[in-house]
Amino acid sequence: MPNPTLLFDHDTFIDRIQAGTNFEGTNLYLGTIFTSGAKSQDSRMLLRKTIPTEIRAASGTEKDILRLWCIAAGGSGVEVTVYRVDSGGTTAYWDVAVATWVKRTAVADWTTQGGDADAAKHVHYNLFTAQYKWLELDITTLFTDAIDNRNRVLDMLLVLSADPTVNEYNTYSSTEVWTDPVSSSCRPHVICVRAPFGMPMEV
Repeated sequence: MPNPTLLFDHDTFIDRIQAGTNFEGTNLYLGTIFTSGAKSQDSRMLLRKTIPTEIRAASGTEKDILRLWCIAAGGSGVEVTVYRVDSGGTTAYWDVAVATWVKRTAVADWTTQGGDADAAKHVHYNLFTAQYKWLELDITTLFTDAIDNRNRVLDMLLVLSADPTVNEYNTYSSTEVWTDPVSSSCRPHVICVRAPFGMPMEV
């Protein structure tokens, strides 16, 4: 049976320059753009998925792949780090319709502006992708941590690992804006190679 595709429940991005703007309902943006030597945009990506109870805990052979469909790219060899979001709870996760660089929910700010990243829980890559390509990142450790320690909520923040001095960015299809001329289904998702027999293809 094919491995199930876990579609994200919520996704958005936040931007340092547009610190008070909520970008829910737009394509996902990750990167830093400089104009005439000055930073004109500095964006991070938020993704959240409640893992179905049918997905079992780790036994040592799992592999969980985050896939993002890139529709525009600039620069190359950019390092990106995927962090566990270290704030919120079962009733207070970031609100996709409210989250900004400053605010997590309508009544709560991030502890640290730009998202509360847990430095102890992260995975690191030095790979970006060209446009009309899938970016595939192994997030098995974060996925397992979500099952074991986070009420099955996979809550992630994607950040450029270093602040570049030239234009470096990628734009990815979001849950809401997923239609693409090359791919007929390009929503963010996780390919979960740990599900027991009988799981549906998409959950």
